[in-house]
Amino acid sequence: MTSNRTRILGSIAVAAILHAHPATAQCGPPDETVPAVRESLLVTTQWLAAHLSDTNVVVVHVDHMSNGYAQAHIPGARHVDAMAITVGDFDMPPMATLDSLVEALGISNTSRVVLYGDPWVTGFVFAALDLLGHGDRTAMLDGGLEQWRAEGRPTTTQAPAASRGTYTPRPRPGVIADAAWVRAHLADDRVAVLDVRTADEYAGGPGRDRLHGGHLPGARLLPWSEAFENPSDALQSRGSRLKSPYALRTMLRLAGVHGGVTPVLYCTVGMRASQMYFILRYLGYDPKFYDGSITDWTHHSDYPIVTGNARGNP
Repeated sequence: MTSNRTRILGSIAVAAILHAHPATAQCGPPDETVPAVRESLLVTTQWLAAHLSDTNVVVVHVDHMSNGYAQAHIPGARHVDAMAITVGDFDMPPMATLDSLVEALGISNTSRVVLYGDPWVTGFVFAALDLLGHGDRTAMLDGGLEQWRAEGRPTTTQAPAASRGTYTPRPRPGVIADAAWVRAHLADDRVAVLDVRTADEYAGGPGRDRLHGGHLPGARLLPWSEAFENPSDALQSRGSRLKSPYALRTMLRLAGVHGGVTPVLYCTVGMRASQMYFILRYLGYDPKFYDGSITDWTHHSDYPIVTGNARGNP
């Protein structure tokens, strides 16, 4: 009788857990290959408000061709124009340039960096810091300045006093993928090439050239803005909170990403892809960022482009 009572109580407990957390219910054993979320890479407005005066916290307001920083920013935040730090066709600059940039922002090796700003370009600054080896000490502010202001938290128009950091890079190999690497891995079933642009850009078609229409052979469509609770806000350069890790992983599974796959991200010049790069790092993956994206791909006249909604053969 004791054995039966124990089994009954155990069954009730399991049912209660699944009812309370429906996202954990599954039809089979858990996928142990799915990496753990890197929770430190995303901070809430509440966390930042509590740590804003910490001497090792560096807040960075990221935008492009905007006077938004001058109009209002989080007190103490530094400012960077993400596009202004690029080289060539909006590519990642050399390591020495990045090193100088982070020091000018007041970042040192012990700094805890919090980024917020235009979702179109903020990911590029994260990717740069991750390339330098500082990604694990860098976070995005969930919801950005819009969430901060909606909660009635203070803003300012005053730039903080300049304070230069001291930084020694610890470069992470494999962050950036070039065209040759991507082409060589198009047919690799351990690699998922993801086009994070719009469905129209992915399909291409009449009136669009190679740069503005079509996709890499075998690439899957994963629109970057769909990772946000309010995609239209992200598309209009406004902050929005990310969807839950469960919802984000559901999106990724549909795009062919699972624990045994290396995701490779591209868009037009790399900015939107860098935001998705951050999201995948947050979710525990180690993706590759095709910085040159389709702009670089089209410089190679013999590299194929597929039009239409079908993925095409790698």
